Amino acid sequence: MVDPAYYKDSWHGSFDGSEEELRILLSRAADAVNIAITMSGYTVHTVPDMVAENVKKAVCAQADYIEAQGGISCMADAGSVVSATIGKFSYQSGASGSAAGKMLCDLAYQYLIPTGLLYRGCMLW
Repeated sequence: MVDPAYYKDSWHGSFDGSEEELRILLSRAADAVNIAITMSGYTVHTVPDMVAENVKKAVCAQADYIEAQGGISCMADAGSVVSATIGKFSYQSGASGSAAGKMLCDLAYQYLIPTGLLYRGCMLW
C-alpha cells in the first residue's frame, strides 16, 4: 500500500479527512490497481522497483478519483447511473455495460501503461 506520507508529501493529494480514512482510501485504491495488474502476477506490494514509482502514482491518482466520485461509500455504485430523469430534465451518460462500471480512472491507467503490468496477452515461458 502507498504510505499516507507519500500521498501527502510527494503526490500532494487533496484528501483532507483523518489519517485512518486516508489509509482506507489508499487501500481501496490499491485494490483497484491490483485488479488491473492481476494478470502480471504482481501486486502493488510486489512490483519490481523499476516500476514502483508509477504504481504508487497510479494508486494516488485512483484515491483522488474515488474521493472525487463521492468517496469509498460510493464505490459499489460508481458509474452505474446510465440515465436519469427528474421532471423535464433528462441525463444519459452514453455508457453501458462494462463501460458504466469502470474500475480504474484514466490517470491511474496512464501511469500503468508504460510499466507493462497491464499486458493481458499470451505469455510464453
